[in-house]
Amino acid sequence: MADGGGEDDWSLPMEVEVLESIYLDELHVSRGSSRLEPWEISMTLYPATADDEESQFVRFSLLLSVPPQYPQEAPVISIQNPRGLSDEQLHSILQKLKLVAEAGLGAPMIYDLIEKGKEILTNNNIPHCQCVICLYGFKQNEAFTKTSCYHYFHSHCLASYVQHMEEDLHRKRDEEREQHHVPRLQ
Repeated sequence: MADGGGEDDWSLPMEVEVLESIYLDELHVSRGSSRLEPWEISMTLYPATADDEESQFVRFSLLLSVPPQYPQEAPVISIQNPRGLSDEQLHSILQKLKLVAEAGLGAPMIYDLIEKGKEILTNNNIPHCQCVICLYGFKQNEAFTKTSCYHYFHSHCLASYVQHMEEDLHRKRDEEREQHHVPRLQ
């Protein structure tokens, strides 16, 4: 099978079928047009929080380019669209996933790679980026707010910003009223 093997001994299609039944629409597969072309498998991974999206502070998309010689040859692993993770963490995650792939050579490993990615995110489920307002990082147990697009703010920074913007809006509105005030002629 190291030379590409025949269709009858190629396990990738059956492995992908099982993965699609587990992950449903979360798993995206681009099949090569022939047995000799790599398959692209991707999935956005989140920490295990029982689907409580408000508690998911980190994420990334795992992209696996699966070569024709798989599983004798490991997939090329890349991380795309990371959120809430530092460059150091991304490098560490990539190295850990490569170790899983190396340890799994000769056997189906895509499920193991996906689950290892989720496990790592679960264990690192605190944003390791800066507050967009004050540009300082976040500390353990510090109150912060996450937007749906994974931008993070210290709660006190966001509150101060909102208060400042409200005051600014009221000031501008008062200025406009003064400019447009026409005295009545009697």
